[in-house]
Amino acid sequence: MLAAAAVFVFAFTPDPAGDYNAALDELAALREVSASFERYGYYLRDHLKPTQEADAKFVLNLAHGAGAKVPSHVPIQLAFASDFSPSGQGLVRNYYDFFVGTQSFAPIDFERDPGLGEQLKTQVAINHPQAGGLELESVRLDGTIQLSDGTRILDWQRRDSIPQLNLQFTFHDSISKTVRIFGVGVPVVYSLGKAQNGHFASDWLRVDPVGQHLIDAGSGAVFPHLRNLSLWNRISLMSPDAADTFIQARLDSMKNDTMSFFGISVDKGLALWMGPTVCLSVLLFLLLHLRHFAALEGAEKVGGYPWIAFFPDSMSGALTVLSVLVLPAVANSILLYKHGSFSAWPTRAGAVISLLLAAFGLWACIEIRRLRKRVAVWLSSADRDDSDWTLWGSR
Repeated sequence: MLAAAAVFVFAFTPDPAGDYNAALDELAALREVSASFERYGYYLRDHLKPTQEADAKFVLNLAHGAGAKVPSHVPIQLAFASDFSPSGQGLVRNYYDFFVGTQSFAPIDFERDPGLGEQLKTQVAINHPQAGGLELESVRLDGTIQLSDGTRILDWQRRDSIPQLNLQFTFHDSISKTVRIFGVGVPVVYSLGKAQNGHFASDWLRVDPVGQHLIDAGSGAVFPHLRNLSLWNRISLMSPDAADTFIQARLDSMKNDTMSFFGISVDKGLALWMGPTVCLSVLLFLLLHLRHFAALEGAEKVGGYPWIAFFPDSMSGALTVLSVLVLPAVANSILLYKHGSFSAWPTRAGAVISLLLAAFGLWACIEIRRLRKRVAVWLSSADRDDSDWTLWGSR
């Protein structure tokens, strides 16, 4: 039973391989998220819905005042301000701080400068458009981050260093002999509207198909597996690619590594077959003694011997089966399942030995049961005398 208990404790010795693999999965998700951060911009746009109707009307009026026709569905790419991406050098720690931090969001309001109309007219006239042929094609706000669908975001961290933006108008001269498209830009002073603050980045992770792998659904903890590693302080100062390489190297080195058992270093491959072998050896030792003892004349007169297998109550019998058959089989099965790989020979050898262990354990339980029956018959015999107990010195 002590051998099985030792294997049981060893089987539940923590194996960091599972934690390393979970951390590698998080790093893979982080790399995918960082490569497609535009989805966060779309989330901000769609969920916070900046109101820019007044600015859009102001911009269209400028184009109309410059003599251009304004179609009803001209694409106008205005912007809003927000913390769009992590600051720093793209380290794991930078992403963590961004996702757990608070972000700001605010609409951009243009100052209605009357001089903008005249500036735009002057810029348009330089291109000599034909009268009546000028048509507005699009408007965008330069000086901002542009997403692939045209959404524009002003980086919140740079808002104070950019005092003005540039309204870029694209016109089409439809009457010109050579169809021309030209652009004209005018600077515009802006201010930020009412700001909203919140955990927008972590809220986005919860709904993003890939980002969900970076946050615990229950506790809301970001990078739960990465931060659970004892290496967190070290890998947090690496880029996601460097951290992945570092953890993978640690994981590879563990394939032939040792495990600590009560302070003793044990080779993992050795433990996978040696643990079942030790249990099998002890069990065979017990079984041989049982069979020899059962063959002795008067072996049933052991009712007073202090071994739990000979106690007449059912609980003692159940504990005997538990220690001889169940505990060794379960302990070694857990050992092989948690620390083994059935593609490796030590695990396969341990599995074969564990099957023999279960078979011999069952045999030992059968022998013990037969002996217990003999003991029960002897104890219930009405004509035995007290001298029978002298066999074990227990008068």
